[in-house]
Amino acid sequence: MNMTFVGGIKEDTGEYHLQDYFEQYGETEVTEIRTDRGSGQMRSFALITIEDHDSVDKTVIQKNHSVNGHNSELAYKAQDLSTLYYITVYQTPSA
Repeated sequence: MNMTFVGGIKEDTGEYHLQDYFEQYGETEVTEIRTDRGSGQMRSFALITIEDHDSVDKTVIQKNHSVNGHNSELAYKAQDLSTLYYITVYQTPSA
């Protein structure tokens, strides 16, 4: 399994939105939408697990992503020694 960082998500996005969206790339489990410890409010990123490396690569190939109706773009992917993938998406203006 590969832990994946997804950033740039909006407050009205739930774990089920992320799981539904990323399932098209392979078996996916949302592990946590991060919250601020002090305020308890949702932060703009989540950690998900994607079953295999090929599925993660599929997310990188497709540059533009739309999760819960919000247009986002894949900006970065890197792998460290523990096979942790970081995928940062940021909001792009809707056309």
